[in-house]
Amino acid sequence: MVARRGHPKSQARRLAELEDQAWVFSGPVGAPGATVMRLFGNAGLTPPRAAITCETLTQVSALLLSTDYLALLPRLVLENGLLPKDLVEIRFSDALLHYDLCLVHRSTVPLTPLSATLASMLTASVTSLRSKTGRGVERDSA
Repeated sequence: MVARRGHPKSQARRLAELEDQAWVFSGPVGAPGATVMRLFGNAGLTPPRAAITCETLTQVSALLLSTDYLALLPRLVLENGLLPKDLVEIRFSDALLHYDLCLVHRSTVPLTPLSATLASMLTASVTSLRSKTGRGVERDSA
């Protein structure tokens, strides 16, 4: 979760402290905004208010810098320095959502060179994340 430096809730440590906040959703509420809704719903909290929906990281950043809105963004955006320095992460003690990512392809049909490169990159990323988080990777060859 991201807010501007100095945001009144930037020191929040529990999701319940953000129930009354307005949020920037990246994409329609039924798609990426659904993650925020699910996060609050799983915690038994009132879903937050979507102040605005944006399509680009640049738009989200500009809105966060000029308002008291909050946004849920991928951790990689923070770790790779893709946000302005005046945007900060709100760190929680509450558990956030976890996702299962899958790469599915026919085992009887070889991957194209481009697809094989993508599969290799995805596998390397998952391996890197696994070493950071301690979560396992399952493989199923069908």
